[in-house]
Amino acid sequence: MEDVAFFGVKYLVKYYWESFSSRFELKEPPQDPDNPDDIVAVMEAVGRKRGCIVSGGRVDLEKASGIMLRELRAGKLGRYSMEAPY
Repeated sequence: MEDVAFFGVKYLVKYYWESFSSRFELKEPPQDPDNPDDIVAVMEAVGRKRGCIVSGGRVDLEKASGIMLRELRAGKLGRYSMEAPY
């Protein structure tokens, strides 16, 4: 589930930053959306916004992934298309 969520975050950050950032109250896009570390940082920010904190102040990425995917499926991130026109 985390892999699917990370792919979704990477795609949304790249092509739909405005709706994604407004939903999760993120301020600035990552430097390089193709860098896995930047995508992890975005998922951690999503997890913090949704209260996915575990002991030690770490973010539960599995729970954050589930939340992100549920909101994506429910249409709470707005209209989007995962298909690219050719």
